[in-house]
Amino acid sequence: MSQTITEKIFSEHVGKKVYAGEIIRSNIDMVIGNDITTPISIRAFEESGKETLANPEGFAIVLIILFQQKISHLQIKQKYHEILHINTI
Repeated sequence: MSQTITEKIFSEHVGKKVYAGEIIRSNIDMVIGNDITTPISIRAFEESGKETLANPEGFAIVLIILFQQKISHLQIKQKYHEILHINTI
């Protein structure tokens, strides 16, 4: 049975062929959130009691909703700070 590109990537990470529907354990290279779901994830992370991410360099936020609107650079920066609970600009 041939594999999709996603199956091939996960297979390489876990060291054996895997297919859709399987439950696997694998290290994660990168986590990407957006401006809608990231605040929810940050809240859950804070509630977990953890203090640091397993891979802080592998975390990114993509501002999807903000770029669908015509807004200024300052407004984008303010929204980014709001998402990350930063009080200063």
